Amino acid sequence: MAASPVRRSVALIGLPASGKSTVARVLAGLLGLPARDLDEEIAAEAGRDIPGIFETEGEAGFRDREARALRRVSGESPCVLATGGGVVVRPENREILRTGFWTVWLRVTPETAAARSAGGSRPLLAGGDPEARIRDLHERRAALYDECSILSVDTESRSPAAVAEDILDQIR
Repeated sequence: MAASPVRRSVALIGLPASGKSTVARVLAGLLGLPARDLDEEIAAEAGRDIPGIFETEGEAGFRDREARALRRVSGESPCVLATGGGVVVRPENREILRTGFWTVWLRVTPETAAARSAGGSRPLLAGGDPEARIRDLHERRAALYDECSILSVDTESRSPAAVAEDILDQIR
């Protein structure tokens, strides 16, 4: 494993199904850092899965848990963190992402994100037209992703390894 060229954590942000979790594992291997998934951290702390948290606590309860988990991870040892797509909705989270991480926006079209997430269990995409929901999320979040990222990388028709190599080249 290569020595990490960064002295702080890398956070991956973007729409649901943009590749954050998969790219985080590949990039972590390249950097010699642990990969962490914010949704997994939240679920482990809550003792139930993300849909269960949404069901019992609503989106506001989930976002409270998400903010606490992000704050905690930002103060721990360097890692590559896959965030949830909505982590950017709270200003305090954007500030943590700007100041505590090298934050990378993984860009994907809403159409591709919808195709990748088909059949999944993402609470904000449940019911109705998932592509329309993702398009709405993109419209509401794109400026927020841009606000807290140091770079953005296109994931369209690219392997996780190619995306991770691109990120590594840009943060060196």
